[in-house]
Amino acid sequence: MLVQSPQNLTDISPARERVLDAAEQLFSQRGYASVTMRAIATQLQMKVSSLYYHAPNGKEELFVAVIMRNVQRHEQGLREALASAGSWQQQLYSAAHWLLAQPSLDMGRFAMIDQHALNSEHAEQIITGMYTALFAPLELVFAEAQARIGATTPNPFVLAGAFVALVEGFRNAPPPPSSFPLNTTQALDSVLAVLIKGLEAG
Repeated sequence: MLVQSPQNLTDISPARERVLDAAEQLFSQRGYASVTMRAIATQLQMKVSSLYYHAPNGKEELFVAVIMRNVQRHEQGLREALASAGSWQQQLYSAAHWLLAQPSLDMGRFAMIDQHALNSEHAEQIITGMYTALFAPLELVFAEAQARIGATTPNPFVLAGAFVALVEGFRNAPPPPSSFPLNTTQALDSVLAVLIKGLEAG
């Protein structure tokens, strides 16, 4: 059974928000398999039985709710970042800067570790949500760019995936040494400039 997400993030009650915040912190630090309902209850200073009020089906339901809330945040924020920019080139820079400033959805860890501990329906729900939140908005930008310049390859979906992987790489990399002339954002921008020039060249 799929875990239902609220239509709007503001629809989450303060009590549930507190539970999801505590669970998110522990899942982020330890991973899904290493966190127990008791650990989450202890973090919240509540009884385990009270925690089941928010997640009657246990830890997996709570984990999916945490991830899908984060997915919704990313989709909303990314679409706002794209809408605030003008040209497709500016949209790519705006999207990259926004994503760089956010906590990672950690798609890699989920794909390699966490999804194997979930039932297939929940794993598919999360994977679909992640791709819809991150890839779909960027795919539209790349499709528009290709339409404007008359290019047909690479596939916009492939470009969206490469874009997300690029930003993730810069986010997860250690900061450059003080002797390096560029900070992380500037270094990312320099690589984006190469990508954009390649697209403009068709």
